[in-house]
Amino acid sequence: IMQNTNFKQHLILFCIDEAHLIQRWAPNFRPAFNDIGALARGYLSETMPILALTATCAPGQATTALSSKYSQLLDYLRCGRKTVIHVQTFPIAYDIYEFLWDYIPKDKSPLRRMRMYHALCTDEYNRETFGLVDSYPELQIVIATVGFSQGINCKMILDSISWSFPSTLDEFVQAQGRNGR
Repeated sequence: IMQNTNFKQHLILFCIDEAHLIQRWAPNFRPAFNDIGALARGYLSETMPILALTATCAPGQATTALSSKYSQLLDYLRCGRKTVIHVQTFPIAYDIYEFLWDYIPKDKSPLRRMRMYHALCTDEYNRETFGLVDSYPELQIVIATVGFSQGINCKMILDSISWSFPSTLDEFVQAQGRNGR
């Protein structure tokens, strides 16, 4: 329903009733509750009012429940610009990939829209990823470890995100200097 343009055009408010239950139920009983904030930010306009209602919520509890670890990446997914997300570890790469997978519009193939680049991928897959960045319009996001930034120039990559700060300043400069070259 959140992908239906007609529905979104007529929506004037995003409301969560009994918001205090999000934080209590999300960890074990309703894990999808953790994604409510990301759902709102990923599918609704930035100006859409969000209202969380409860009679028993402790101060700050609703804000915590509506946020998500990777939700700020949804703006990059939504805008359609080619982006590389630099990560320091394989588990973070897979977490981000899995998170973004759920928010790719159903008319797009997640396997064509996102790729990973790291040492656990085959050499052939990583070489193919390099080639697709500039040549394949549907590929939008590459989630990569430091190896992706070594000796490449990607004219089509417009945004570069370092998910966590690299261990050295040189590594950071190397990663950020790949855009638009």
